[in-house]
Amino acid sequence: MRPVRPLLVAAVVCGLPSVTLAQRDVTLTYLNLKVRSASQTNGFAVDQVNQVWVATNGGLPALQGGALAPFFPLNENSDGLLADNVQAVAFGPLQVGTTGDEHFFLGFGAGAHGIQHGRILANTGLSPRPPDKLLRQTAGGPEDTVFALASDGVRSLWAGTAGGLVEWEIGAALSPPRQVARVFRGGESVRALAVAPWGSDPAVLFLTPDRLYVVRRGDSTATRVGSVAFGAGTRLAFESRVPPPETDAGLWVASGQDLRRYVGGDLRGNKPGDASATSVRVDWNINDVAVDPLSGAVWIATPKGAYFQEPEGSPPALVAADCTNSAVPCRGWRRLGVEEEVHRVFLDRYGNPWRSTKDGLRVRLLRLLTLSGRRFVGDSARATIILEDASLAGNGVRDEPPIQVVKLPEGETVLKLTAAEDAADGGRFTAAFGFSPTAGGPGVLKVAPDDRFQVVYRFTVNGLPLDITGPEFSWSNEKPFEDDLWIGGGCFLKALGR
Repeated sequence: MRPVRPLLVAAVVCGLPSVTLAQRDVTLTYLNLKVRSASQTNGFAVDQVNQVWVATNGGLPALQGGALAPFFPLNENSDGLLADNVQAVAFGPLQVGTTGDEHFFLGFGAGAHGIQHGRILANTGLSPRPPDKLLRQTAGGPEDTVFALASDGVRSLWAGTAGGLVEWEIGAALSPPRQVARVFRGGESVRALAVAPWGSDPAVLFLTPDRLYVVRRGDSTATRVGSVAFGAGTRLAFESRVPPPETDAGLWVASGQDLRRYVGGDLRGNKPGDASATSVRVDWNINDVAVDPLSGAVWIATPKGAYFQEPEGSPPALVAADCTNSAVPCRGWRRLGVEEEVHRVFLDRYGNPWRSTKDGLRVRLLRLLTLSGRRFVGDSARATIILEDASLAGNGVRDEPPIQVVKLPEGETVLKLTAAEDAADGGRFTAAFGFSPTAGGPGVLKVAPDDRFQVVYRFTVNGLPLDITGPEFSWSNEKPFEDDLWIGGGCFLKALGR
């Protein structure tokens, strides 16, 4: 039995700033994303099977890797969304134990009010009609105009609204979610927030028009952090490693041309209001900030492009120098791609940088592993794995090193898969398998209800074996019709005349 290594072990080869890898650049126009051509990206989120979701003012597309399929758009051509203008998207705890379908949350601003919520069905994407919305008060109140959303992955959904920071209680036993009777900094607009990756000590950092605050589990009021007054358009990003750290994960705050890092240990301490910080001033106005979960590199979106730099020292610090055109080794910022305005920047779990521009989305793909579902139902279910790895382009069929399925928590390999390369899309591989409760075999996984599994991609770099761990999933022996009726699928909606 070979133990499963965490995703962090791949950092030395996946982090773009650390090493040059085979990669490819993909541009996804808003037309190809099936939203309006004049759309603007408002936010990103990643679900449990590593699909990237994009909140735009023309709808909500979701995609796997750089491919233009599958998509589950709900926009002006569908009756699913409260409105086309989606300001924010987030994902919460699973509703059924640890293996059910995932809960999604959508926030809306002017023209629609509240937080729409529904479920991502294991095999079909979004539920056909997101069933409910959360409202703080009468529709149209300031606390129902949503600018930002974030979940702590445990219990709370946090909403930045025109009327303060609103907390909603969510969790496995709650359907639908219910609101906690707490609003922080009521009457003040909250346009940016970030949930701390501290695991056992949940906290959220948020911005009113010019001040930074922290709320930790059990706090009755928000505590102001420092005395700096921030400008409009300020963005927040926590450092986050895989697996999440339990020690010092700092917070980066981008405002104007200034980047400021607050020490995570201070924010977690008894006096978060006195948290120490270091800062650096850059040559451009900053539209957005993000942190690579693998390499720790800080990314910024600017009118001149997307730039990245790995902090050095203790505490981690950045420098102002622009090394984009330097022909010699240089510590400083380097631009990715051409000079153009980048409005938002986002790093997925594999360290692939996503940038939004006026024309659409650009992504530099290094490696990405996605799965077609989290829960599979019945003997006829099929799971599809898509692997993006440009370093393998032109190799046709890959069976060594394999894509494997391991059983959790033991980490024992129970199925090895052969992946076939897409003839028209080099470096994109697909593998599929079925399920059987009686006997396994080539392309068939032997399962029992509620067993947990995980997809693992095993490869070597310079002779060193490395693992990329993919999504976890499970199987159920419920009949598909019963499952569809239970989750509010097509049969259920038809019965309601919808």
